[in-house]
Amino acid sequence: MPDTNIRVALNQPRPPSDAHTGFQQVSTTTQQREFVEALMRPILASCEDALQALRGPLDSRVFIAMGRALWDCMAKDLYEFVHLLQEGNVPAAWRLRKHAELALPLLCEFFRGRLLAWMSGCIRDRDLEMPNHVDKAQKLLAQNNAMLNITLNPI
Repeated sequence: MPDTNIRVALNQPRPPSDAHTGFQQVSTTTQQREFVEALMRPILASCEDALQALRGPLDSRVFIAMGRALWDCMAKDLYEFVHLLQEGNVPAAWRLRKHAELALPLLCEFFRGRLLAWMSGCIRDRDLEMPNHVDKAQKLLAQNNAMLNITLNPI
């Protein structure tokens, strides 16, 4: 399966701060969030460019449908990334799952925000509901966390 932008971005190690020390670990939740936001920024900028290009020539209902389809497609990439982590013997899988956990809300906030801002006059509540693959990704991430907690809990 070819790498997607999300798969490539979330697999990136943190760049070294010093050439002699190698790659750093992202330790705190705040650092992890900032790191994932930086990784997702170019992907979301590309999505914004695509949405902006579609916004003018399309009818508002068609634009909303296309925006939701793009949102679902991006969530599908994220879901498949998490699914591959669960299946294989992937080094640093915990860190990569954590990155996916942080990337999913960023993705949802981005698409909800853009659709609401650009189509506020004709958007319906159901248009802002999470697409199918967002729900699948959330469930898979929750399942992975539950299994990890059971594994690490000595009681």
